[in-house]
This record gives sequence, C-alpha cells and structure tokens, in this order.
Amino acid sequence: MARAAIRKAGRPPGGVGGQRVRDYPQVSIRVPPKFYAQLATLTRQTGMSRLEIFIEAIDCFESSLRARRRGQPQRRRA
Repeated sequence: MARAAIRKAGRPPGGVGGQRVRDYPQVSIRVPPKFYAQLATLTRQTGMSRLEIFIEAIDCFESSLRARRRGQPQRRRA
C-alpha cells in the first residue's frame, strides 16, 4: 500500500516562490467597487492571487515606462 504524503499543518505560504507573506511590507489601498470586481474576476479566471496580479501589473507598467523613455530623445543638461 502506498503511503500518503505528509503535509505540514496550516496554510501553505502564499508569497512569491513560497515565501511567507508575513515577511512582506504591507500596503493598503482603497479601490472603487468596479475595480474590486475586476480584480476578483481576474483571480478566478487566472487562478493567480491578488498579490501575483499586482506584481504582474506593476512590472508591466514599469516596462511600458521604460519603452516610452527609449522612444523619446534624451534631453541634454544645460
């Protein structure tokens, strides 16, 4: 008979790469109900946590800013 895998009691770590979320700095924001509903829909559709969605969104925004900077001519300092 095969043995069942032994798991630790409690909730598994929910951070990126299995890190403890307790160790992360905390941010609190208020959002309109429409945005909150969109976020809930995205979590259900993708299976990603809200944290993962925010990380992805911030990374995407940052890379779009970098792309804009590359497209603009550099200003010379006087």
